[in-house]
Amino acid sequence: AFVEIDSPGYLRIKAQIDYTDSKSVDNSREIVIRAVEKIQTLLIDGEPGRSITESETFFLQNALIPVPEELIESFFISSNIINLGSIQDIEIKDYDVIFLANVPDFSNELSNRLNDFVKSGGGLVVFPGDNINASFYNQELHEKLNLLPASYGKILPIEGSNSVLSLQASGYNHPLVELWNDPGAGTLGDVKTFKAFELILKDGVDSNIAIQYNNGSAAVIEADVGLGKVYQFSSSADTEWNDLPVKAAFLPIVHRVVGSVISRMDSGLNIQVGDTFIRKVPQSWINKEATISHSKSETATFINAEISDDGGNVQFNQVNSSGIYDLKLTEPFELIQFSATSDPRESNPEKLSGPQIERLKEISSNFIESSSLNEITSAINQKRKGAEIWPLLLLAALLLTLLELYLSQKFSQEK
Repeated sequence: AFVEIDSPGYLRIKAQIDYTDSKSVDNSREIVIRAVEKIQTLLIDGEPGRSITESETFFLQNALIPVPEELIESFFISSNIINLGSIQDIEIKDYDVIFLANVPDFSNELSNRLNDFVKSGGGLVVFPGDNINASFYNQELHEKLNLLPASYGKILPIEGSNSVLSLQASGYNHPLVELWNDPGAGTLGDVKTFKAFELILKDGVDSNIAIQYNNGSAAVIEADVGLGKVYQFSSSADTEWNDLPVKAAFLPIVHRVVGSVISRMDSGLNIQVGDTFIRKVPQSWINKEATISHSKSETATFINAEISDDGGNVQFNQVNSSGIYDLKLTEPFELIQFSATSDPRESNPEKLSGPQIERLKEISSNFIESSSLNEITSAINQKRKGAEIWPLLLLAALLLTLLELYLSQKFSQEK
C-alpha cells in the first residue's frame, strides 16, 4: 500500500491484528517515520569541464534528479553543484549527502568538517578519477580520520593488459544491489570498467563490499561511520573510466545510496525495549532542558543534550516500556518521536528444546515446567507459601521491642 504524506515531520504507523490470546501486548506494533520535504545533496565537482556535459558531475546530477526542468522544483531531491574553491561559502551541515567527484585534495580544515559532518549523521559518497591525489585520501581520510573504509591501491586492470572489468553478474547480497536478484530487473554484468582503483579494506573497520567486479575485487564499499554513512567507489562518476553512468542501473544505484543515508539517519527512531535511545540534535539544544515521556505516561524525565563536535547528542537509557516516546524542547518548541517495541523473540510460540530446558534448570533454583497457566499459577503460589507472613512477623518483633523499652523506662523511673 502507498500513502501520500501531506507535510514533513514525524509520523506514527501502527499495525494491529484483532486476536484474543494470553499476550495481547504483541498483537500490535508501532513505528515512527520521519517524512522529509526535500533531500539536500551537495556535489563537489573536481573537473567542471568546458561545458555542463563535460563536467564530472553531469551524469550524477541527472541521476539524482531525472525529471524535466519544469518538475525540478517539486522533485524530492535537490542538488547544488560547486567546485572546490567555493566550499568555504557553503554550510555543509545544511546538506544530507555530499558527493566528491574526482576532487584532487583539500585542506585539513575541510577534512575535519567532512569528518564531523559524517559522524554527526550525514552521508559522504566518494568517486575517484584522474585528478585525485590518492596519497592524500589514504593518509588523511583513511589512516588519520578513519573516514574512508578503504585505501586506494594500484590501478586496475593491470597496465598493459587488454582486459576490461565487469561488475558481478549475480549473487547480489548487499541492499544497494539486491534489486538485481530479480531476473526481470536485468543484470549489472554488462557494466564495463576500463579503469579503477583497487580498494584495500582496513582490518577492524565496520564495512561491507556492496558491489564486486568479476575478478572478485571491490567496486563499491559501504561503511557506517559514527552516526553517518560513507560509500567509496573505485571508479569515476563519469564515462571516462566506465560506462555505468550511461546504463539504466546508474539511477537506482544513486537513489539507493541516498536512501540508505537517510535510513541511517533515522535508524535510531525504532528501537527495542531496554535499548538506549541516541539522537543527534542541533547546536540550539545545548544547555537547554528537554523532556522525554512515554505517550501514555503523565510524567516526563528531564534530560540535557551532551556537547559533540558538531552540535549535541541526547541519550536516554530508561526505555522500559513499549510504545511511542516524545522528546521535546520547549523554547523554541521542537519535537522528536521514537518507538520502542518488545523483542520479537519473546513472542516465539516454539517450545524450548531439551538442551535449553536443562540449561534453565541449571541456572534457576525454582524451575517450573508446565504448559498450563493454572498449573503455573498454582506452583508459584505453592512456592510463595509463608512468604506473605514475614512482614507481620517483623511488625510483631518491632512492637515487642518498643514494649520492652517502654517497660524498662517505666520501672527504672519508679525506683
